[in-house]
Amino acid sequence: MKQSIVLILGLLVGYFLIKKMLFSPPKRKNKLGFRKRYEVRKKEKLNARDESLHQDG
Repeated sequence: MKQSIVLILGLLVGYFLIKKMLFSPPKRKNKLGFRKRYEVRKKEKLNARDESLHQDG
């Protein structure tokens, strides 16, 4: 009886620790990283278009 209670509590604690430690922080960091990279790429594309328009004109 005690073993099953300890097992269930251990699984629950492990589940929440894994969920919190593994899944939450990387998503936040990656979103910020992807957002910054996306904005940089967008600016580079806009700058490239502006330069090509000025060269053609």
